[in-house]
Amino acid sequence: MNTDGKQTREYYISKCRYYNGSDDIYSSANIMAADYERVWVGFHFDEEGVSQLRAMLDTYIKWGLEHFNEDDGTPMSLKALLLGRFLHWGFGYETADDFKKWYKDFYILNNRK
Repeated sequence: MNTDGKQTREYYISKCRYYNGSDDIYSSANIMAADYERVWVGFHFDEEGVSQLRAMLDTYIKWGLEHFNEDDGTPMSLKALLLGRFLHWGFGYETADDFKKWYKDFYILNNRK
């Protein structure tokens, strides 16, 4: 995660699968993922958002996911945000393997951008 302010909004948008920078996320093939990506982009330009991303990254690493799908083009901080959303909507019994399956099914396989 680059939090030094040197990256542009367009740089972060280029890392997204569903969010293209438009306010109209409803035209995306995966509206929920586009909204998560929109929030992720915005977090990089807000002090509180950066703090939240750091906390999410800590959780992601504690779950042993630091090397999960490293070469799929999705930044670790975005995967960490997705893990946070996965846990938020879960039932409290989720495992790292559950997240990996959800990530692939919900995020990767639904990619129609």
